[in-house]
Amino acid sequence: MQDEIESLQLVVEFPDDSDEIDAMEVARQLRRELLQTTAVEEVDHAGSGAPSSPDAKGAGALTWGTLLVTLSPAGGVLTTLIGAVQAFLTHARARAVTIQIGEDRLELTAASRQEQQQLVEAFLERHPGPTDRDGNNT
Repeated sequence: MQDEIESLQLVVEFPDDSDEIDAMEVARQLRRELLQTTAVEEVDHAGSGAPSSPDAKGAGALTWGTLLVTLSPAGGVLTTLIGAVQAFLTHARARAVTIQIGEDRLELTAASRQEQQQLVEAFLERHPGPTDRDGNNT
């Protein structure tokens, strides 16, 4: 049986024309949306820095786009989190969001719904949630 997942990392990929201010706003939006779910207890930015200047490009966007997520102990939280990220990508100014648990990564993009579902199912099989008394994933 796999260890219970307590935290993971999300990395947002921004369009090429995004500056640090855009990245900060998109990352904050994703953070707010994730905190509204029952799957997440805490979301922190990997970097602590405020934008260095309004026209800054490059490294700042990478820093703002990396979120450290602490999951709630309830069952089914990874599925809920993935659904929230997929919903976010339908309306946000982001190219992709990568969910990383250890060395395993799932990149969610604007791929077709069927392609995304196949990737999600394979990822969830590699990271099963807690099981109930009968051995079923919750």
